[in-house]
Amino acid sequence: MLSAERVSHFTNELLWAASNLDNVIKKQDSAVISVAILSVVNEIGDDDGLVVAVEVQNHLPQAFTADELRLCLTGGDMGDHQCRATNLKVEPGANKILLTGEKITISGTYTVGLTTLQIGKLQLEYRSRTSFRVTGNPVPVRILAGLPDKITFGEPNNSLQIKLFTGHQAIKGGSLVISALTPVSFPTMKSVLFRTMSSLEENAHAKERTIDTTENRIVLPACEQHEMVTFYVPFSESNDSRSHEHKLRILVDYTTEGDKRFTCAVIEKIDLSPSFDLNYSITYSPTGSLLQYVLKGNESVPIRILQARVDLTPNHQPVAYSDVQGMVVFHSQAMPLLYKLEPNNAPPSENTTNLPGSSEVPRKMSYSEPSEVKLQLTLNYYSLKEELEAYLLDNLGRCLVERNMAKYSACLAHFIRESIVPNIDYLCYAVKKTVSLPPVDLPALEAILNSQPAQIMKDIGDFMKDFSKKFSVISAADAQQAKGLTIKTLVYHTESPLCKVLLTAKVSVCKTAAAAEGVAVSKPLPCCLRITSAQWQDASSEIPMSYEIAVDHTSWMFSGKRKQAFTLKAEGSAEFPFTLIPVKTGRLLMPQVTIRSSSTVVQAVYPTNSLSIHSSAPLHAQIALGLADF
Repeated sequence: MLSAERVSHFTNELLWAASNLDNVIKKQDSAVISVAILSVVNEIGDDDGLVVAVEVQNHLPQAFTADELRLCLTGGDMGDHQCRATNLKVEPGANKILLTGEKITISGTYTVGLTTLQIGKLQLEYRSRTSFRVTGNPVPVRILAGLPDKITFGEPNNSLQIKLFTGHQAIKGGSLVISALTPVSFPTMKSVLFRTMSSLEENAHAKERTIDTTENRIVLPACEQHEMVTFYVPFSESNDSRSHEHKLRILVDYTTEGDKRFTCAVIEKIDLSPSFDLNYSITYSPTGSLLQYVLKGNESVPIRILQARVDLTPNHQPVAYSDVQGMVVFHSQAMPLLYKLEPNNAPPSENTTNLPGSSEVPRKMSYSEPSEVKLQLTLNYYSLKEELEAYLLDNLGRCLVERNMAKYSACLAHFIRESIVPNIDYLCYAVKKTVSLPPVDLPALEAILNSQPAQIMKDIGDFMKDFSKKFSVISAADAQQAKGLTIKTLVYHTESPLCKVLLTAKVSVCKTAAAAEGVAVSKPLPCCLRITSAQWQDASSEIPMSYEIAVDHTSWMFSGKRKQAFTLKAEGSAEFPFTLIPVKTGRLLMPQVTIRSSSTVVQAVYPTNSLSIHSSAPLHAQIALGLADF
């Protein structure tokens, strides 16, 4: 047994040698100074990180200063997590030392690897292999991936839009790596164009900067607080891919102005299908063409349309018959949009209610040769999920500031996005324009806070209960005032909505014969098909065409030329007489007429339900009401 004096002597020799050695000496699992890992806590504050409590047992009779105590945590797929503390005063006996490191963003089991205590040139190493369950916490920076905010329907999408929101952290530098978990490939990029703007101001000025990539890592630009960085990444789908839904893993590594390093990995689900299916139809007339779009919702969550705008040439103006501002489109719901395309020099339509399906009977048909003019429909929209999420996060940030708890904004925003937003009844919200929030999932909240101090757990629990109570019922009028909503745009191009040549065809009944003898079974009814050019903006002076009359022989006998080719001159007209003989009594539909051009095949049909005649028995013949108008 050494005396206290000898122990003190050897201790001084050890500490002197550690300070004056030329080379590093390593010692494994020293019994003189032992190390034990007490706890691993991933703090939830936005700027906090990993805190590891270590007990250093100093069996020497005097205190000493250690240069560094560090350890390595391994686990998950984020690589090693280094934690350290420097310039430590180690007293005789037990010393509790807190090591700090990067925040862990993915929950899992992490194992303590090598622990090193550095005393000058003396390096004491310990291998405990102790494992801890660590709850991952989000970082303030948020990453979103998906289709560009503005897309053109029908055109291939070969770029993904990536958005990075800095929150209250200013980024000094960083990098980003994207990898696909489904059949999607990303070609090598030499450089990336970044567009940076404020995420708080509407119509904020955007700064653009191009930065070269490094070893397939996208190098991020320096950013201020509350900025949004947008850039695009080209991609291609595998030919074997049967789904337009894909998953991406995005790894972000960045440093803040305070030289704190943060690393996070997010899994983004993207759907490459557009939010709507679209088709259209055109009905031409002398006073203006009717253009009808039909939207069909593709998203599971209802979509709110903010604006539907039609852009045309200066010579024409679209008159909207459908007010869609604020309307909601459900999944698989077909919503019609109707416009009348009128020439600017034409007087406004006096009867805007004379639409297909109304009580007014259309009496003319039209043939047209489409022009080369293009028309564009622009839709601005967002989903009701995005609307309510923006409203909740906007109010969350404000309430946290009021309670002096803004440091927990990233954690609680993540909790709202994962535990509250997915459980909202969006169908009820769309129909009733108000919705009740689901109750706070306390077990899920406690699972996030399980390693935090009791007072923090209580404060956050009380805050979320108060927040849920305050915003238990949300109205659409309030939600639509939320800040930070991203408005998406869908552009749909329509080919040739206007006419160079417009023809009208009118079937008339000889009023003199009908009035004198009536319309009766077996009595001939003289009729005439008149084709007239209502508009002619083509270089040709005449157009070859043909007509064909389709007769229902169960109602009529027909006499005359049922089909015939002819040539119509500009500003001209053509008449073709024929005779109908009723073969039964009752209200009989007039025959259908089809007109075709030999150069451009366009069909125009006289609707069978637009004109009918009442046929009586020979002694009681009469003409249906309204026949005199034809």
